[in-house]
Amino acid sequence: MIQYPHVLEEETKEQYLNKNQTHQNLGDKKMNPIYKSTQITLSNQIDENRLYDHIFNLQGIKHPLTAPEALEKGRNYIKSEFEKIGIEVIEESFELEGCDLIFKNIIGVLDLSDGTEDEVIVSGHHDTVFDAPGANDNASACAAVLEVARVIYENKDTLSGNYRFITFDLEEGHPVLDSAIWELGPKYNVRDRNYFTKLAYKKNHEILYPFLYMLKAHNDRDKVMAKVHELEMDDNEREYYTELIDHLLAFAKGKDWPGRIYLLGSAHYVAQAKLENRKIKGIINLDTVAYTSESKNSQTYPKGLPVILLKIATMPILRSIPFISKRFKATGVKDVTVGNFASLLVDANSIGEADIFFDSSKLIGLKAIGIYSGMNYETLRMKMPDLLRADHAPFWRDIIPGIFISDGANFRYPYYHNGADDITHLNFDFLKKVTQASLLTLIAMAENEVSLR
Repeated sequence: MIQYPHVLEEETKEQYLNKNQTHQNLGDKKMNPIYKSTQITLSNQIDENRLYDHIFNLQGIKHPLTAPEALEKGRNYIKSEFEKIGIEVIEESFELEGCDLIFKNIIGVLDLSDGTEDEVIVSGHHDTVFDAPGANDNASACAAVLEVARVIYENKDTLSGNYRFITFDLEEGHPVLDSAIWELGPKYNVRDRNYFTKLAYKKNHEILYPFLYMLKAHNDRDKVMAKVHELEMDDNEREYYTELIDHLLAFAKGKDWPGRIYLLGSAHYVAQAKLENRKIKGIINLDTVAYTSESKNSQTYPKGLPVILLKIATMPILRSIPFISKRFKATGVKDVTVGNFASLLVDANSIGEADIFFDSSKLIGLKAIGIYSGMNYETLRMKMPDLLRADHAPFWRDIIPGIFISDGANFRYPYYHNGADDITHLNFDFLKKVTQASLLTLIAMAENEVSLR
């Protein structure tokens, strides 16, 4: 079993303490206003009805192969909403080899610094998987991005910073690869075009999750195929998985997957920023942020995550133990198996940003749990690739501070990546609080004169 998290193996104790001291300095200088009435007033401007309306208008399948017109309509909706707010909009277009379509990141730009400050970003993705309406994954995050943009724009005369409000394209996958994989199912008679129908769901998860994550981390075909051959399956299934794995390796080109298999829009954005010599101070990435449950055992966790340490982090007396407090944080959470809190993932480079989010969460009453991995991107890729499944990953790879906020996705949401992901299942009070905490965190990031790094 993976031992997780490691003891801040990517930085020395001195570096870690310096980073925390930097956050303390930021707290003295900039974070105190979060607890003042002006910041409460800002967060109270987040409008739950607007969040609902955005999701209502954005929900629906938006996939480049199964619903390309709807995907373009979704992009245009976000663009038009930015324009209604009064924010400059950039459509950052990119193409893929073997595909005739043009893809677009939609970027709202609000530079209140006259170009003197590095960018701070709040983001989500606007595409869906091929058969899901995507109300939670990920219209919920797009709605939050639009609301954060509106409130900051309407208060721009009292704020400073260089803001980017972004919805990324092609988070969910590579359309050329998807098309190739879809043809494999009928070819070997293990799946029809509905993808999961004929191959047993349990067997699919036994293979795709542990073994393909191993493939992500190591790109070792022989090791993965040896594991696949240990499973009980017929010849057609074995040939299906052999060709599937070869397709994945061909697209990954022997390297890690973000920007090649999925997360294409965010990887493109990071690459373009580097080409244009634009500096990014940090990012808040939101994905699947509007579902809660009050049921026991509604929240599960990735394999290898020590849930017992999460439980200790919720105990007032024990959570101050340095071994716990450096790795896990919790506010307002009493039972880590009840899925009623925001999940926060943090790499070794993003501690200050995460601490700001927790300060903001406490202020507005958002229940939250933070997993401070203490690992950099390469270590996460090798040991815990499950934490690199969303658009924060390309930023972490380039050592850009960033936090990932979610409701737990497939570890909580029973309608994840299926046709029932619609607006009726969402908790808008929870989404409002996630949006409020993101708003306050983004402003604090933008106005800090000391780098969060």
